[in-house]
Amino acid sequence: MRQLIIILALVTNASFAFTQAQKLDTVLSVRWFNGAWQNSSRTINNYDEDCRLKTVLVQNWNVITGKWADFSNKQYSYTNEHYIVEIMTQLWLDDSWTNSYRQIYSYYPSWQIQSVTDQNWLTDHWSNYRLVSNTYDSNGYIDSVLTQSSDNDEPFTNYAIDVYSYNNDGSLRETVNQFWNNVSKIWVNYIKESFTYNSNKTIHSSTEAFWNYSSALWQPGTQTLYTYTVAGKLYNYTIQGWQANQWVNQWLYSAYFDTNGFPSGVLIERWDGFDWEKFRQNSDKNNSDGTIRQHTAQYWVETLNNWVNDLQDTYTYSASCLLPLQLLSFTAAQYGAEVKIRWATTDEINMKAFNIQRSFNGKDFNSIGHITPRSATGVNTYDYVDAIDNIGVAKIYYRLQAVNQDQSYTFSRIVPLTITSNKETLKVYPNPAKNIITISFSSPGNRKAKIQINDMRGNTVYRHALNATEQNNTVFADISSLSKGTYHLLLITGTDIQQTMFIKP
Repeated sequence: MRQLIIILALVTNASFAFTQAQKLDTVLSVRWFNGAWQNSSRTINNYDEDCRLKTVLVQNWNVITGKWADFSNKQYSYTNEHYIVEIMTQLWLDDSWTNSYRQIYSYYPSWQIQSVTDQNWLTDHWSNYRLVSNTYDSNGYIDSVLTQSSDNDEPFTNYAIDVYSYNNDGSLRETVNQFWNNVSKIWVNYIKESFTYNSNKTIHSSTEAFWNYSSALWQPGTQTLYTYTVAGKLYNYTIQGWQANQWVNQWLYSAYFDTNGFPSGVLIERWDGFDWEKFRQNSDKNNSDGTIRQHTAQYWVETLNNWVNDLQDTYTYSASCLLPLQLLSFTAAQYGAEVKIRWATTDEINMKAFNIQRSFNGKDFNSIGHITPRSATGVNTYDYVDAIDNIGVAKIYYRLQAVNQDQSYTFSRIVPLTITSNKETLKVYPNPAKNIITISFSSPGNRKAKIQINDMRGNTVYRHALNATEQNNTVFADISSLSKGTYHLLLITGTDIQQTMFIKP
């Protein structure tokens, strides 16, 4: 394991910024055999003029000829906005490259991945194999992942679905995996994973439960407990299994860091019923910029009372270039007199600043805010609120400027946001509220209006239609039957939509 990281925000590429980093050119893999490291395989990466991954060639070592032999080659295609369109894999067979497998990507207008289609090559044509489709909630978080399958060019049929739910602060609360019963034509529960957090928003535990078809209840399966260093880095995690109505230790993963704070190893231990016994360890040597130079895997032999080499990967790099900083999501939404701007990133290397920029014509931008990157591994989520109560425009454009340590920079895509009339104000009180909320707003004229309340998954739980007057309007809504959580309230008047949020404790 290279890093002990759980990616909680399972969102996909919405845009790209760029950061200065080295290009990974080759990965040489060797195995320990007869007391020495022996060649096994190597991976060779090639990049295009924009420093995007172009091909990935995998070769295996031929022990008979003593030479590298081609095995597979992946070819990457992109849109003009640097998003992957297709990844095609070919195999070296009978002295020529033969089509084998490919993935085709489609996107929503926000550049979040809408679907990925997997296809296999059948003699003379590409045949659909699997389709993975994503939906997102109003905050840009992944809402569901639907997996469908196809055989022999037949239409896609349901196979499995993952449904995600979140806490009020946007952290992942639960994922539920279901499979499709093709006989009864219904979704059937299979696995549920729930998360709890510490006060600093780090993960405290994750619990996996399995659906018991006899009792129609979730039964505990495994749980993972996380501990951290004083600096907030993941120190270790313990995996436990549910046995005889109690949690029993199974595995312990402990992380190590080098003097620069980069991950340098993982010790894996197994519980034998009395104490922890060594099982495997992974050791990493890093370059000064945090890129990995060498990864070594070893296993423990009790009879030798020592570690024995198993696998080793050596990484080589070429001159630095601008490699993509993954901007997983970038959204802007109006809540009354404020616009909430949210983005999520990964691979933050040598980043100096994020500048939030605003424009009223989509061309001339000014910086309105500055946030320092965390430069932490995994997914980093940021929020910025833009007060627009004194701005009288119909549309605002937002973008993100990513600035590197060497002062080079690039921009995200531009997000246009239609602003509801400043003459209309939407307020909800009390907030939080348990039973009745008061909704007040003013309208620039007499018109039909609709009030709608959605939960965090986008489901509409309340609707009310009315004739709004030019003066102040007040509506009372009974929310006593709603579950605890955060809700979006929308005021729809013609083509204008105002929205705000409230909490039911």
